[in-house]
Amino acid sequence: MPAKDPDDTFGGEPIVGPRSMAAIPIATLASALVGLSDHPQIFRIISNISGCDLWCLKLSDASKCLLSDPQALAILSQSELAQFDKFRYHRDRLAYFAKRLLIRNVLCKYAVVTPEAWKFTANEHGLPMLSAEHKVDHLHFNLSRTTDLAVCAISKHGSIGIDVEDITGPDITELSTTILSVKEHRKLQRLPARERGFAMLRYWTLKEAYAKCRGVGLSLPISESCFDYEDPESVHMTVLSDSDKNANPLRFNQVILLNRYLIAVAQRVDCA
Repeated sequence: MPAKDPDDTFGGEPIVGPRSMAAIPIATLASALVGLSDHPQIFRIISNISGCDLWCLKLSDASKCLLSDPQALAILSQSELAQFDKFRYHRDRLAYFAKRLLIRNVLCKYAVVTPEAWKFTANEHGLPMLSAEHKVDHLHFNLSRTTDLAVCAISKHGSIGIDVEDITGPDITELSTTILSVKEHRKLQRLPARERGFAMLRYWTLKEAYAKCRGVGLSLPISESCFDYEDPESVHMTVLSDSDKNANPLRFNQVILLNRYLIAVAQRVDCA
């Protein structure tokens, strides 16, 4: 069985599909990309989401880095190199490298540490976090990727989760009965058929960002969270599971990048 990237909360290939965005407003559109001076292929995403910073890297640019720089893999730790070598397919190796290249360089904007010196650990659910030896307890990050884009979110205020999906590809509305709550599924079915794919993608990215922000990944039943995003200025969530009702309140945002990528961010309310 091919190795899995431990950063991927739900595992498997990224979900992609053709979507109609008509009549489904999203308040936040990314207005610009600003390159990282030390690594011009890495861009900061400029939007009106407050409380965190968003960064991205095209996998094609990461591939060029691998091909042009014989020392490119030196940025990885020994354990990361071992994980890199476990992947059978080049696309999986590239995706893994791209996320490591992205987060290791971006973190250097927030602390005086060289890219290769960052050390990572994982929580009890296998989600990555910074090693305590860096003494940056205020710094939180999360990673995601789709077919050709890696993204990361950085927060100085508390836990954060991010998910990105490509708006092109096969439809996934057939998964609605297992991913959505009963209320969400009913609302989805009331939409015109051409709008359901994008609506489903909005639900999916919010639920994955939520699970990653909570730090529990697959152990959180995603159908037990219910999202309402009809107000483009505010996304509301209702928790249906008793085990999660006492969790810290979260704030959710979504952004469309380059008219192609849908990004969802979940962060603690006091991040605002």
